[in-house]
Amino acid sequence: MGRDLFSRLLYGARTSLIIGIVANGTALVIGTLIGVTAGYFRGPVGAVLMRFTDLMMAFPALLLAICLAAILQPSPGSWRWSLPS
Repeated sequence: MGRDLFSRLLYGARTSLIIGIVANGTALVIGTLIGVTAGYFRGPVGAVLMRFTDLMMAFPALLLAICLAAILQPSPGSWRWSLPS
């Protein structure tokens, strides 16, 4: 039919692309700030920031997501909308 499939794919995936770009940008900014702070102050401050970074990398992302879901206690109203009609 002459439709451009790539542009339709990008149009359909724009929300996912925006979320991915914003998440990576936020991680970049936070990581840069932690790295610059650790490099500037060195010594004990750098050691504390390195231990914090090691702690964050020690937990798998799925385990962290499960813990957050358990802490935030999803309500029946939040899952009711996702059920098929």
